[in-house]
Amino acid sequence: MLSSLFLRLLYQIISNRSVEVHNLRATNGPDLVAFMNDMEFNITTISSMSCSQLRSLGTIFLGNPGSIDYRVAPLSTFANYSCLNTSRGPTVSLRCNNCPLGRDNVYISWQFIDLPGQPASAVAFEFNLTARNPAQKKHMSLVSGTVRNGTDLNDMPLAFRGMGTNILKFNLFPRVYQNLHNLKLVQPLFHELVPGSFIRDANALQASLQNPTNGLMNTTLHINFLSDYIVEIDNQNILGPVSFLADLGGLYCISIGIFFYLLVQCEYRIKRLRNEDQVFRNIRSRRKAQDHWDKLRKYVMYTWGPSSLLEDNHNFSGNGCCDCAGGASHRKGESLHKRSRQEISLRAISFDKKDSSRKGMVGKHLSEPTKSLKDVNIPPPPTLPEFNGSSNVDVSDIHKNLKDLYEYNTMLREKLVDTQSMLRVLTNKYPSMASEVQT
Repeated sequence: MLSSLFLRLLYQIISNRSVEVHNLRATNGPDLVAFMNDMEFNITTISSMSCSQLRSLGTIFLGNPGSIDYRVAPLSTFANYSCLNTSRGPTVSLRCNNCPLGRDNVYISWQFIDLPGQPASAVAFEFNLTARNPAQKKHMSLVSGTVRNGTDLNDMPLAFRGMGTNILKFNLFPRVYQNLHNLKLVQPLFHELVPGSFIRDANALQASLQNPTNGLMNTTLHINFLSDYIVEIDNQNILGPVSFLADLGGLYCISIGIFFYLLVQCEYRIKRLRNEDQVFRNIRSRRKAQDHWDKLRKYVMYTWGPSSLLEDNHNFSGNGCCDCAGGASHRKGESLHKRSRQEISLRAISFDKKDSSRKGMVGKHLSEPTKSLKDVNIPPPPTLPEFNGSSNVDVSDIHKNLKDLYEYNTMLREKLVDTQSMLRVLTNKYPSMASEVQT
């Protein structure tokens, strides 16, 4: 991101390394002859008038009035002219192809007169002047705008009407664009509006509309050719080695500052994420320790029975697991998962020892009554006499056999009673052993 930002700023410097420079050069006759442009002048009188009220358009005045070079010529020799009705008022259009750039002032005048129901008055003028080089028509110089009163008047609305002439002044000066293959264009420029007869009061306007002597409006277009100097336009490279290195150093400092700002923001967010990750890891370790402890409990219960956990279950679950969960907060250098494993393994070893010793004790106590039972001589059951189909059974023999069976059953009953009493004594003495025997 830093490199892309740096390259973007570097491109901005390189793209803006040149400026447009204007130079003035004195002109001569051959230079002015080369300025042959197609020019168009459009002057719109903003009013309710129409082209039917237009009069006296067709004469051009060259030079300063009263001077020796002052002359009058038909307008058709200078340009093609026409009038067009628009929604804003009548537009006088002058078109000149390959117009020569002379040293004279040019005056073109016309007027609008009253017609029945169409008074000759206006409130503003709209102008649009363009110039094109016939060889390169894609380039054009233009000036346009709207003027409502004179330059020496305030912004109060007024109506142009009367014998006085309203003069629209424009200046034309030559330009040579050396950065566009020596393009030669005439640049038009609006200078000022010199108002003639105008009315500001509504009552005075109504009185003028009733007076037939004031029923006209005169307009004069004054074009001044500023041909003493030619403006040469070119692009000059201002990006030298020193300025380039200075700008590059400034861009580097700005880029480094932005980078460090983003780095600080990211580091602050990463610290928060690390803290949250540590909390989540602690919670996960506690859960893993609890799961391991539960698995160990199930393994011990399955292997040695649930009675192995009856004596130390509460101590182990209360102390061992709590110690492994809370030990990490008091001992910063010890791993929670390692301590929980060690404690579980120690508990498993202790359980193994206790259960093996207990199993030996139970086997010892169980072997004692077994031994005592083996020492007792139990007589075998009486033999059953064999009967044949042809032998005769004596009643005395039957009586004797029944008596032997009765005595044998009595002896077995006494042994059974003794054994039950012995088991009852052992049960009262070792209740945990009794629960294991039942399971």
